[in-house]
Amino acid sequence: MFVLRPCVHFAGRKIRSGMRSETPIHQSSSSSRSPSRDPFGGPVPGCTFYGWVYTAGVALQGFVHEETFVINSIKGRDQVIRGVPVAGVDENGHGTIHLHVRRDKQNYEFSFARALPGEKLNLIVTHVTKNRLKKKEIANFHLAIDERCSASIEEVTPRCQHFAEKCGGCSFQNLKYEAQLREKFELLKMRLKEYEVQVPRAPVDPPVPSPPFGWHARTEFRVFLRDGLQMGLHPEGSPVPVPLSRCHLHPEAAHEAFQALLTALRAAKCTPFDERTGRGWLRHVVLRSAHAAGLVESLATLVTVGEPPREVLNRVAVVAMQNAPRLVGVTWSTEGEESLKSPGWRSVGQQSHKVLAGRSYLMHDVVGMKLKISSEAFFRPNIFLAETLIQTVLEMSAVQPGDVVWDTFCGQGLFTSAFLQMHRDLQMVCIDRSLPALQKLQQNLAEWGHASSAEVLHGDLGIPAYLHRLTAALPDQHRKGELDEADEAHEADLNFEDEVEEADIPFHDTPFQEKVPASLPAPQILLVDPGRNGMPKPFRRHLLDLEVARVVYISSGRALLRDLAYLTSRGYKLEEIKCFDLQPHTAKSLEVVAHLEWTGIG
Repeated sequence: MFVLRPCVHFAGRKIRSGMRSETPIHQSSSSSRSPSRDPFGGPVPGCTFYGWVYTAGVALQGFVHEETFVINSIKGRDQVIRGVPVAGVDENGHGTIHLHVRRDKQNYEFSFARALPGEKLNLIVTHVTKNRLKKKEIANFHLAIDERCSASIEEVTPRCQHFAEKCGGCSFQNLKYEAQLREKFELLKMRLKEYEVQVPRAPVDPPVPSPPFGWHARTEFRVFLRDGLQMGLHPEGSPVPVPLSRCHLHPEAAHEAFQALLTALRAAKCTPFDERTGRGWLRHVVLRSAHAAGLVESLATLVTVGEPPREVLNRVAVVAMQNAPRLVGVTWSTEGEESLKSPGWRSVGQQSHKVLAGRSYLMHDVVGMKLKISSEAFFRPNIFLAETLIQTVLEMSAVQPGDVVWDTFCGQGLFTSAFLQMHRDLQMVCIDRSLPALQKLQQNLAEWGHASSAEVLHGDLGIPAYLHRLTAALPDQHRKGELDEADEAHEADLNFEDEVEEADIPFHDTPFQEKVPASLPAPQILLVDPGRNGMPKPFRRHLLDLEVARVVYISSGRALLRDLAYLTSRGYKLEEIKCFDLQPHTAKSLEVVAHLEWTGIG
């Protein structure tokens, strides 16, 4: 099924119990074995897989997977290990296998792209490194898939024709949706144990499911030339995009907009930007969708580089809207230059978009309100589960009349609007770094008569200087001293994850246009809804200074686990969590709403 490719191998090092080392030490050359066949047609272009070695002995006692496959020894290259079961999935959507080597007394975990839980693989050893003079040293070895000997009983035929091309959008369309939910839930429970995060109200409820198709609220398509102008996505680990004819994760309104825009761009002879030559000007087309009045409508954004011809953009926008009735507007963003600075770039919503045709916002129905959703800023990725998520946050917050609620990383104010609609006598403080998002929040608050109930602040919660200004505005300042040795040691355990997570978006580049008021009410309830990077390190420390009685934290993945591990070790108690599958068929982790209470005991 797979072309045999090398693994990136990770060596074990002495680490805190329950944590894992992920230090890359070697990348081997490609195997010369011939490729297998893909069950969805044609040879698979390649299977990149990753492995890591766990530390020995007590450090990981209790973390041995129940489906660990036991072998006596690794004898050398070309050894075939037969019938190894795929035990689950990892955060990348890859199937994981667990090996225990008796001679080395070591547990190993490896992961393989497109491997499904329940199937069995024949694996071949492609490389072994062992110093015979250092018998206690951990052996390093690489595995590749020799053949797929037994299929998973939960495998299904994928709906999308592009799934076999590995377009980069889906990871699990060939796995039953019920099985996807189970595997993501098991992974979450395993990671909670690994990070030593205790949940008092166990067991955790199963995740709230989503309609498996038509849920996607936003996708950024790359525009490129290949037998004419194309729109597509990047496969995992590849700079070469795959052209798409449609994406089933999107609602039908977005598909209509996709086809209309593609036709209009081709007719106008638009020039895609080519990174190799620096020529061209059209870089991305971003499609957003929202649910209003029982219908789904879409909004498109053309992302350009340099000085594109304005008359061509206007013509494309008008023609596209004529051919797609549910496309309510087309906007223009000049942030394409920023996307050249780093791979995997996404707009951080600092530049306002220009309207080419129609309107610059979507309408979204939630808790009895119609919210205007800006084209620049973040919104929940699932158009169906936003209201269920809000209801959960409301329940966990348990607000009372007159409470002071801080909505940090508030974005366009999804939670702020819902809280004030349900409890009009609350005092809200809303903070975010995206000025366009805050402007849309203020418009929504004014339309619903809540402007006087919310203090809207423009600032970056990842910058210590700004956090100090917030603290100085509080009536009672609860300042803690410098981090003690225990704090520093715990921070050191989490540092490697912070470096990876927080490097994606440069916090220091954010402009400030609003000042912090002279006084602010101290929060009794704190909503924390950061992006995929979780809480910035300065904000985590600031949260301990605030000593807020109740925190409701919405996040996902390892960033969530990192933050929960830190807070629960320094004075907060995790009371309850609920999880949601906001992105079916993808490798994205479950979205988690966590309720924490301040105890002061750490």
